[in-house]
Amino acid sequence: MKKNLIALSLILILALSLCICAFAAEGSVEMRYVVDTYGLLSFDQWASLENRAANISEQHGCGTYIVTVDDYRNYGDGSVYDVTTQIYHRSGAGFGMGSGRDGIMLLLSMNNRKYALFVYGEKAEYAFNDDGLEQLEEVFLGDLGNDNWLDGFSGYLKACDQFLTRAEEGEPVRDNPLGLITIAVAVSCGIALVICLILKSMMKTVHRKAGASEYVADGGLHLTQQIDQYTHTTKTRRKIEKNPGSSGGSHSERGAGGIGRSGSF
Repeated sequence: MKKNLIALSLILILALSLCICAFAAEGSVEMRYVVDTYGLLSFDQWASLENRAANISEQHGCGTYIVTVDDYRNYGDGSVYDVTTQIYHRSGAGFGMGSGRDGIMLLLSMNNRKYALFVYGEKAEYAFNDDGLEQLEEVFLGDLGNDNWLDGFSGYLKACDQFLTRAEEGEPVRDNPLGLITIAVAVSCGIALVICLILKSMMKTVHRKAGASEYVADGGLHLTQQIDQYTHTTKTRRKIEKNPGSSGGSHSERGAGGIGRSGSF
């Protein structure tokens, strides 16, 4: 088993080196944060994302990584999350920043359309906790599921920048506020219901008239002006849901000293 892991490590390092050399032939940007071994991106697309990821990582002191491979099972043992942690911790790979090796890695396994997120380090876990990772997924999974690689990766990097910025400001992304809003609406509706019941109980002396004429004042009804004014048009739209068979659900992960999520795209 140990010999197999060593061999797999050498294969990964060789694959990354070959990919770096291939891109180096087209430009001078070093591949460090966006490791597109599968070749989803053009050189210009990759270079733009690499520069963006490098700036985010250096600005916040937290490595922000994207890795694409053909099949995660060629690079380690276990689930796609397990292999992502093995790649992150692999000797010589150089992932993570600072003494705590803080970072977040998104790995795509293209042959089986599996993905994993791995967060490592105290600073990184403060910025990306379980609830935050679930919200982070919502930013890029839709684009990746539709093979919009550049949009998906760009959205991922932009969201990582926002998450890290909020963490530095002492307000990290946490629970989705929709739950709190739902509770507030329910409480408000309950209060309104109580008020309506009280008002209804105060109107027990009011009775329905037998005819419409009884509701007209003694002086009669006089219309001095009538205006028909257009106010609005109501349109009803129905959302067409994506075929549920095209992507799988995701779930939280724990292990290798960090946290993350994994699933299908």
